Amino acid sequence: VCIFWVLIISFSLHADEPHKRVLMDKEIEVPFSESKEFHFLIPEGKWKFKGEFKTSGGMNDDIDFLAMNQENYVKWYSHYNFTPAVKLNRKTEGKFKFKAESGQTYYFVFDNFFSTVSNKKIKVKIKLIPEDDDDED
Repeated sequence: VCIFWVLIISFSLHADEPHKRVLMDKEIEVPFSESKEFHFLIPEGKWKFKGEFKTSGGMNDDIDFLAMNQENYVKWYSHYNFTPAVKLNRKTEGKFKFKAESGQTYYFVFDNFFSTVSNKKIKVKIKLIPEDDDDED
């Protein structure tokens, strides 16, 4: 009976919260001369991505970062001209926010190809939040 009431209270407390989704909140490592990619399929609705990263390791602690939809990812991967939603070159940290189209897959790339000797550790957080949410944390 106690568990039942805990579940009822828990559901009622969270019923009014927007449907924010933390897609990634961890530290990753990108070896020198390589990249790490992550992709997420956007559910129905009006969404936006919000995220940040901080890099360590290597002489300048920097990384290239790209966020793009699947069409532009294929172009980037094939070395054609592409239009990313976010492009940050040689950054030690970065913040980003952009609208996401429902039904699309978005790719996030941490690119360390320019480094010939240094692996990079990156603390990254990516959230999917409702488009009208002014999420400030």
